Amino acid sequence: MKLIEHEDQRPYVYLLPLGDVHAGSAEADYAKFEGYLEWARREKAYIFLMGDLFDTVTMNSPTSPWEMKMNLRDTKHYLYDKLLPVKDLILGGIIGNHEMRLVRYANCDLMEELCERLEVPYCKFSAVLRLSIGSLKQKKGDREWRSSRLHYVIYAHHTTGGGATPGGKLNRVYKLSDIFEGADVLIGAHNHMEAGAPVDKFRLHVNAAGKCTLSADKTFLVDSGSFLRWDGSYAEEKQLPPSHCGCPRIRLDGQRKDVHVSQ
Repeated sequence: MKLIEHEDQRPYVYLLPLGDVHAGSAEADYAKFEGYLEWARREKAYIFLMGDLFDTVTMNSPTSPWEMKMNLRDTKHYLYDKLLPVKDLILGGIIGNHEMRLVRYANCDLMEELCERLEVPYCKFSAVLRLSIGSLKQKKGDREWRSSRLHYVIYAHHTTGGGATPGGKLNRVYKLSDIFEGADVLIGAHNHMEAGAPVDKFRLHVNAAGKCTLSADKTFLVDSGSFLRWDGSYAEEKQLPPSHCGCPRIRLDGQRKDVHVSQ
């Protein structure tokens, strides 16, 4: 687990949890992936790499190496070339189970290598992001005053296991609260579902004067989706349900504490 802190004075920012691209696969939707990168560049949206960017097919994988669109060398060049123009927007990255295949087979971490080439933080299995959003100065009419920025805490993990239903898949994200308490957003990948669901938990807050208040604080559960088409893939072969290609957009407000997830 690695902590990443970042500040942004804009009134709101977007975060894209990009994962499960499965680059190299013939079934990967490269056009859609590149479209999200172009949107991030245009909107200056932040990106966090959620793992399984590489399909990483081996002789023991469900998919045959001979069915790949790109070999591993070309896949490395492709991802680097596409991510390089937005490298300043990438907050970091974690490894997925597909990249772990090569770690176990040859002690070669493709995500670590990609992050090093892009000069962005590599967080291995999971990351805590602390994003401070908004200006230290606010103005209304002729009045101007100093104000604290709003802080958002996000925990990201590729996750494990699956789920036969949407609820079962989102439960894997909810289980991340067993690891990290108090996050505004919990993000999981791996199951190829694109989803966002808020849950409330009551917490006790104590201000600087010692006054206690109770509030129902919202935590957003986010499944980061995928860019692997179902038709012709191992998902179809293994009788797995089809999933929508894409990535959720997480909006963090800098004027009031609010998280919004859209698709």
